[in-house]
Amino acid sequence: MRWLLGLVLCLVPLAAQDIEETARQLERTARADPSENNLFELGSYLLQHNGFAPGLTTFEYGVGRYPKSARLRVGLGVALYSLRRYDEAVERLCEAVDLDPSDTKALDFLGKMQD
Repeated sequence: MRWLLGLVLCLVPLAAQDIEETARQLERTARADPSENNLFELGSYLLQHNGFAPGLTTFEYGVGRYPKSARLRVGLGVALYSLRRYDEAVERLCEAVDLDPSDTKALDFLGKMQD
């Protein structure tokens, strides 16, 4: 049993290093090709790994570059929510609904915020 604990303790820094390296690779990709998809992937990855402020910056940049992208606005809303900026999050999510009413992701997240 102790060997398992030792193995886990050895792998924790490796997992953190992998997260940082993956984030750096995604950032390099987004800088080389700042497509809507690449910016969304980078911002989403950052949010998933508790990089709320860098995720917010990525989504703000993405929305500035692609103002008609509903999914980048959803990402921006999630980032704002993660940083406890609830009123702004609701505004961005409502904008996403206005841009693409058929995409239910923004409405789903608004519903979860309500709960």
